[in-house]
Amino acid sequence: MHTPMYIGTDTTDRWPNFTDFASVYPDIGDGKTWMLAVGGPALFKEAFVSTDWPDYVFDSGYPLRPLDDFARYIETNHHLPAIPSAYAMSTGVPLGRTEAAITKQVEEMALYIVELNKQVEALKRDIQDLKKGGK
Repeated sequence: MHTPMYIGTDTTDRWPNFTDFASVYPDIGDGKTWMLAVGGPALFKEAFVSTDWPDYVFDSGYPLRPLDDFARYIETNHHLPAIPSAYAMSTGVPLGRTEAAITKQVEEMALYIVELNKQVEALKRDIQDLKKGGK
């Protein structure tokens, strides 16, 4: 079935123009061929979005941003890298792309945690060696 459907309180029996939706202009599609428009809150039990997934973060050649660069980015921009700012998201959130970007950030943070844990363990060994040498 490829008949557009509108769900909402508009009783004029017309297919709404997306300009009716408070300046929501997702940057996918052409803004005219949407198959569903909901003029109000929508409740889903579950939604599936097809998108590329960022497991490439775990590839051995993945260029993980140095941690101090990561910290500077957050301090300067007040949001995570690859995640749009609150202002950029104020007109709408593309669920699939946003979820993939958040997952990428979580996976990168997991790599940071693993690296930091290696450093902590090395420091613990150094402390133990120093304690043994000091006795």
